[in-house]
Amino acid sequence: MKSFLLLILSLMTGCEASDVVTGCREGWVEFIFKYPEANGNYQRIDLLKAEEIIIGSIRKDVWENKSRFHLYHDTENKTFKVIINQLPHEDFGRYMCELYGKNESSPAKVKLGWLFETESGFTVSISNVSPQHTGVYWCGVESTEGRYRAALRKIQLEVKAAITSFTRSPTIGQNVTYWCQYPEGAPEKKFICKGKDPSICEHVVSTAQNTERFSTIDETEKRNITITVRGVTKEDSGTYWCGAEHIDSLQGQYFYHRFLMTVVSLVPSTTSPASSPIQPATVSYHGFDRASVLEIALALSLDVMLLTLAVYLAYTGWAPCMRINRGV
Repeated sequence: MKSFLLLILSLMTGCEASDVVTGCREGWVEFIFKYPEANGNYQRIDLLKAEEIIIGSIRKDVWENKSRFHLYHDTENKTFKVIINQLPHEDFGRYMCELYGKNESSPAKVKLGWLFETESGFTVSISNVSPQHTGVYWCGVESTEGRYRAALRKIQLEVKAAITSFTRSPTIGQNVTYWCQYPEGAPEKKFICKGKDPSICEHVVSTAQNTERFSTIDETEKRNITITVRGVTKEDSGTYWCGAEHIDSLQGQYFYHRFLMTVVSLVPSTTSPASSPIQPATVSYHGFDRASVLEIALALSLDVMLLTLAVYLAYTGWAPCMRINRGV
């Protein structure tokens, strides 16, 4: 008979041991172990806790299920798989796995490792989310040899309306004010951060603490944040995100608006426009402009002069004939 420890589920945190598996309540664990003897012919497997059988199976290449416990005897790969789902408080403790051969009266016992609840964590980000990303995700760990997996946290991701984006191009030295509206039920702690990727953007101001140049006002009744940037500089150009987070940072962050700011310089003109001939101003006068009135007046003056000349010529040419006819 071979004696090995299968696993221990403990509520302790921060413990160090060899072959440690980390897990947490409400998560799940999965163990895969090979036959104790490569040429063994095992007919039955039992999973025990405190000497009590939790689940057992005599079937091969098929799942045996009992509440949150599952067993699978894989004869092709000569392995057994144990899965425990939705770990509650009472599931934590010491477990043992016993294997029975065809002609063996005493079981073989297999060691998998130790499982502890952990306080450590890591950050996961999904960029450019879309409705297709909606669903349930698990954060977990896996051994390099593939002997076990453990889910540490369940994440329900719901993708709502797209993030609103807007742009501004202020001049150096100006003050810029913009607004960010957030949905009902948003976490109380609001913030503004800078960077192309919101998951690693740098916080510049929050509703809890303003700075000399960046300030925020949270109008909770309107669910609106007013953000002001005073005396903008070239270095202020970039992408800003309006978001919120829970007091417990492990609950994640939420982003509602994206603000693109490009600060420009006001450069005075150093060259004068090329000179051009001065054109007379055009003033409207009862449907005619001034130039048109002058043209009409000049034309009329010429007509009067020509008429006067014609009358004079006619008179001076016909006067002698008239005296002769009269016998003068």
